Amino acid sequence: MKKKNMTLSNVMANNKENTDFRDIIMSLRHAYNTPTLESKIQDLAATATVSNRFLIKMEIMKLSRNVQRVIDLRDVFKAGCKKFTYQGISHFLDDKSKNEFENEINKYGGNYTLGVYEHIMQKAKARYQADPHALLTPTKKTETVYLTQFFQRKDERLYFIKKVSVFYNSPEKMTQNVFNNFAIEGLTTNISSTGLSIKIAKEKVRRKDGLIHVWMHGIESEFKFSDHVIITYDIKKTEEKNGYIYFNLYYHNKQFSKVKDEFIVFSERYLNAQKKRNNLPVENTINAVKVKATEQLIIARLSALPVFLLQQNGVWLPAAQFKTKDNSNIGLIANIKDNKDFLRSFSVLPSIQSRIALGERFHDYLFVMPIKDKNNKAYYVAIPFEALTNNSFIKKIARSAYQRNQLKLYRVDGNTTIPETQSHVPSSLPSSAGEAFERMNQQPIDRVKSLSDQLKRMLVFSDFSDAIVHLNLLDADGGGETEINLAQYILKKPVNSIDLYGAFAEKNDLRMEDRFVCKINLLLQQKALQTQEFIPCHTINISTRGLKIVLSTATDLKVGDIVLVHIPMLIGKDHNDTRYQPYHVVGKDSELAYRLFIEGNAAAHDGRKVFKEYINKNINEIQAVGYENEVYGLSRALRNIFANNIPFPYGIVAKEGPARYIKNIATSENAIHPDLGQNTIEDSESLMESELFRTAIIEKIELINNENPFQILYFIVMSKSRSNGDEYFLIKEITEANKDTDLKPLMDSLKCIGKPRLLRIKIAKKERVFDKYFRDEMAYIERFATAKVKAIKSTLRDTIGAFEISDISDLID
Repeated sequence: MKKKNMTLSNVMANNKENTDFRDIIMSLRHAYNTPTLESKIQDLAATATVSNRFLIKMEIMKLSRNVQRVIDLRDVFKAGCKKFTYQGISHFLDDKSKNEFENEINKYGGNYTLGVYEHIMQKAKARYQADPHALLTPTKKTETVYLTQFFQRKDERLYFIKKVSVFYNSPEKMTQNVFNNFAIEGLTTNISSTGLSIKIAKEKVRRKDGLIHVWMHGIESEFKFSDHVIITYDIKKTEEKNGYIYFNLYYHNKQFSKVKDEFIVFSERYLNAQKKRNNLPVENTINAVKVKATEQLIIARLSALPVFLLQQNGVWLPAAQFKTKDNSNIGLIANIKDNKDFLRSFSVLPSIQSRIALGERFHDYLFVMPIKDKNNKAYYVAIPFEALTNNSFIKKIARSAYQRNQLKLYRVDGNTTIPETQSHVPSSLPSSAGEAFERMNQQPIDRVKSLSDQLKRMLVFSDFSDAIVHLNLLDADGGGETEINLAQYILKKPVNSIDLYGAFAEKNDLRMEDRFVCKINLLLQQKALQTQEFIPCHTINISTRGLKIVLSTATDLKVGDIVLVHIPMLIGKDHNDTRYQPYHVVGKDSELAYRLFIEGNAAAHDGRKVFKEYINKNINEIQAVGYENEVYGLSRALRNIFANNIPFPYGIVAKEGPARYIKNIATSENAIHPDLGQNTIEDSESLMESELFRTAIIEKIELINNENPFQILYFIVMSKSRSNGDEYFLIKEITEANKDTDLKPLMDSLKCIGKPRLLRIKIAKKERVFDKYFRDEMAYIERFATAKVKAIKSTLRDTIGAFEISDISDLID
């Protein structure tokens, strides 16, 4: 059941007396700085208790505080909202709201306060209630996307609607009467060269596994066969929908049909002929593009650092890290520009090693800071969260380090990985669908495979240092004064270490295809001057479709010219020289250096075929361009392993017209969702749809810029049930104004009536979405469903941001 949301402050609003107080508060909000405020409260709230009058005054003073909240009325009014910027904050207001805003600002002395925000929102609500038709369509629902999970077809399928009869027992020796009595009517939905999908009315289905025999009398009336077409299939999958059972069937290896060979030939010919008529189902490929694009959105703004470990002599050692522009600062201590020694020292801490060895999902918080010994020698220590916060002596040292900007709070999430199956994410389409999909379905190269298969543990480092002040973790109270020997927490260089590879996201994703450093001697001739002798040249780098070459002598080549390239024997004795291959000049880098691209039909280009075979044969030896200090293909393998094991769920924010909403929750089977109820996925979706939560995130996205690339929010969220059984959320945002509130007593009091959770939300705007990993699937969809490609591209354009969701309740418990 979806939950409704309610703020903790709104709980009191159910009481009529408190509602009356709210009216008093709003009527006196501009008198916050007058000496007669208390007497005015006395006059308007004569029947109120002393404590209530005090609370009224505190609320009035609270409304006078400056805020940075964005007022966005685009999802309230259909038209008329324009961007309006005040004191660096951009709002979206219609004309009436803008006038109200300016009037309120003047009454608050030119300051943008909480009172201004509350007044504008109340006025907008009143105007909507007077004209409900001004409201746009309701906020769209949030859907969950599991990264890397989509269906891969073994064969291309074709929409195929024909009548069939189905038998659960073999009809081979049935008499005509028995045959007629046992036949179950059905309908095909799609077909491939090795499979079939059918649907049968639910009440007629006897079982959903084993073998099934399908008489395709619908095609016998349209196509000529020598006998009845009765084909035996294995039932692979079933799904119930709208009163029907849908069967996904695969061709059985033993057939009794006399026309089995005729049917196979028919299926292949029919599929190839009908593909050109746009009859292919592409839903699984559309879903794959959606999953891969969502993964790209997250990876592009990943601020956590995944580190992958292998075991050597009983110790788990870091062997690779996956870096992005937003996580590269993690582990950079003592002005060192490389984090490798930090990661090695941190990973071999006994507390970390003992958890890794168990192979179970875990997370820890550790403070990292410098200390000095009696000889003034500096060391870095990693102190467990509980050890520091429960000891006043260490907290004093930590506060001093924080003032010098030398204190970090890291969260470390550990997990077991299965690299043998997680390092490669194939295409949603079979290799037979095209050369591009054949390449996508290939396993990583040998060197990557041998390395990644050893990476059976993963640590994800996240910088949670913002929580130190926001949650007041270094308060002076609490903990003993016992002096502790901090030497036990020193980050020591491990006795044994191994190479720690760095793989970088997006570094080479702008290229249509990878290029490889390779020097091959060629001969070149201008097509327009075929009487000219061939000019010797050699390649600098190659791809299947293009070459970068250096000529031995200068010649008059221009961009756009067509040249003929003579390619020597590259592959082996069975291959002759490849002559007169056409390329066109696409760039000139110097007097002798040119970039060439294949000319004509790529599928029939012999030069492309030769270089493709050469690259495939030597892929483990040749160096890819842009990977000088990186193992080619390792970045993609690490990215896939991480996507299969992301520690936190992520939210994706999108727009639809003027409205803003949380479109997706992106997650993995190993992600830890906030424990908000019985069904954590459904509860997370409900939280994303709640107005207060959604509005707070959308407001923060508007504040993100180059100077502030991230915005961070903290919420207390608790699931509750009303007397009628309806479930809802109590939500309280921990803002800058109330960050000094003692959260532990609040959490403890809420535990008496429920299970409160403290959530940290880290928000970033969308980066450019590189389509390298789903480009070919998009092109495939465009061939058979152009309108759907336009819808996908529109969806990608309308995505505006992403945010990380982490449950940090244990920082307060």
